[in-house]
Amino acid sequence: MSGSSDWVAEAKCDSPETAVEHDLRFVGKVIVITGAGGQFGREGCVYFAKRGARIAALDKNQEGLQGTFEALNQSLDDGSFDFKAFICDITSAGDTRTVTDAIVERFCRIDLLWNNAGYQGKIATLLEYDPEDFRMVMDINVTGAFIVLQAVAKVMSKRDPDATCCVVNTASVAGMRGTPAMAAYASSKAAIFSLTSVAAKDLAPFKIRVNAVSPALIGPECNSPYFANDPETVAQNKINSVPMKRLGSVEEVLKVVAFLMSDESSYMTGSNLVVDGGMASGVRA
Repeated sequence: MSGSSDWVAEAKCDSPETAVEHDLRFVGKVIVITGAGGQFGREGCVYFAKRGARIAALDKNQEGLQGTFEALNQSLDDGSFDFKAFICDITSAGDTRTVTDAIVERFCRIDLLWNNAGYQGKIATLLEYDPEDFRMVMDINVTGAFIVLQAVAKVMSKRDPDATCCVVNTASVAGMRGTPAMAAYASSKAAIFSLTSVAAKDLAPFKIRVNAVSPALIGPECNSPYFANDPETVAQNKINSVPMKRLGSVEEVLKVVAFLMSDESSYMTGSNLVVDGGMASGVRA
């Protein structure tokens, strides 16, 4: 359905800088956000649009993209944002190339990529895990991330040689810790660490920086055999393993993504920043 002419979620503002909230780092920057119909992607679209970025939002789910567009209209009710949604199956190289071309046609360039789309997969122990679901997780989280990264990097590599472009891949603490009952998801996010490292080296000559962010405990899961069924109980049990003794927020992750996208991290590439309240550090309270 990519490039469908019978569905449009778009707003065009000639001066999106009117939405900036005392943060000038992203004014006029074109940012591609995948998984834009999900919670992280949606809040990311709002976060960067408020700071004057021009948003190309990608997701396979049309309903999710429509929800993101509505969230933008509610958050920036003066219409001062530049946004277009694109339905895209990131596991298809052809579909992704078509959408990337459409983004360039609409915005003329790409400055930033938040490679955020992902699929958690089933929660099941290794002996019970469905191989087909494992394959789907890897196809979306690893192959899809690679396809998007390659397509966007090809556009970025043709930019003015004085321009620096940035990519942030969404990884996870699960890929560092080997979270139980999440063999596929943890494996896929571990692969993102290697993809980030290789891409950082391959793309450095083109002034494209590539980093990763690894969130954890942004909200409790309640469908794992290792956790209770009650969300509040799950949250409390997980908080007990976090030195900072609280769950994190999506905005706290977005602030790290923004740092990695900005000139403030100009000498960083191939890095992974962990946003987990100290859980993965080995610190025990």
